[in-house]
Amino acid sequence: MLVSGPTVSTGEENYFSDLTGEQHGEGADLSAAAIDSLVMAQPPSGFDPRPLLRELSIPSLWLFGNADSSVPVTKSVAVPGSLVNHYNRPYRYVVFPEAEHLGFVMRWPFDLAPGFSDELTFRSYR
Repeated sequence: MLVSGPTVSTGEENYFSDLTGEQHGEGADLSAAAIDSLVMAQPPSGFDPRPLLRELSIPSLWLFGNADSSVPVTKSVAVPGSLVNHYNRPYRYVVFPEAEHLGFVMRWPFDLAPGFSDELTFRSYR
């Protein structure tokens, strides 16, 4: 299980973080859709986990927050999705709409996103 675990290269993740302002405090003042579009067009650079993920055959679960400003969620969920479709890998992902990095909702009462702890404790698999 990976919480906010990017499936893209370090270069793609850093580019996303620069655009959102997560890394240096100043974002590109673009909409989330525009940022996703730019990141989707960005080629891999630096360490890229995709070749390793293509080879693994162990069940894996990624938990993402849709409001994450560090991990490019749209591009990161596309990777396990394509590996399931093309290589029949036992991968699954869940995106929590209101959650930020590590599954937290950053408004009162500042807690994990609804359903997040269920995924962490495997209650959803019973």
